[in-house]
Amino acid sequence: MTQPITVVVPVYNGVTQLDFTGPHQFLSRTPDLHVRVASLDGQPVTADRLTFSNLEDLSAIKSCDVLLVPGGGGCLAAIENDVFLKEIARLGATARYLTSVCTGSLILGAAGFLTGRRAACHWAWRELLPVFGAIVDEGRIVRDGTSSPGEASRQASISCWHLSRSCADLAWQRWSSSAWNMRHNRPLTPDGRTQRRWKSWKR
Repeated sequence: MTQPITVVVPVYNGVTQLDFTGPHQFLSRTPDLHVRVASLDGQPVTADRLTFSNLEDLSAIKSCDVLLVPGGGGCLAAIENDVFLKEIARLGATARYLTSVCTGSLILGAAGFLTGRRAACHWAWRELLPVFGAIVDEGRIVRDGTSSPGEASRQASISCWHLSRSCADLAWQRWSSSAWNMRHNRPLTPDGRTQRRWKSWKR
């Protein structure tokens, strides 16, 4: 049996709650995805006068398939936090896909992932992208390789739809190359329900 695709959402004080609660609701209901919302030391974070607790410890997560960084007014403080930025760089280094919402692209940039890549951001913060070596793209959703920084919170659901298609591809690759398949030296064919489920997400 293959492992689910792991999506890590790192949060911080001053994050825009829609930037991670929107993607969380969408992705947590997507077949074969495991969404983990984490903060430094698992501490509660405040977002738009709401407090979010019972979070995972970011440093305790060894790796992920997808790193999804939300934005918000607290992004600059997050960038200036060396410990937080170090965890973003660590997880992002081995993630299959990097993506962000709104000003979360600045965090990815500060961690060194957007040098020479096209990226989007909230229009009021867009001018900061070149500081991190990124190429400004005014599109709402921008994809450059395995990096997909989005422009604004209202685009979170659309961005997650594109992300879910990428995850469906990754899930299929894992299934077809599983250790079970190789050990038995024959193709491993998923049941009809699983095939229909994956195909529906890839459309």
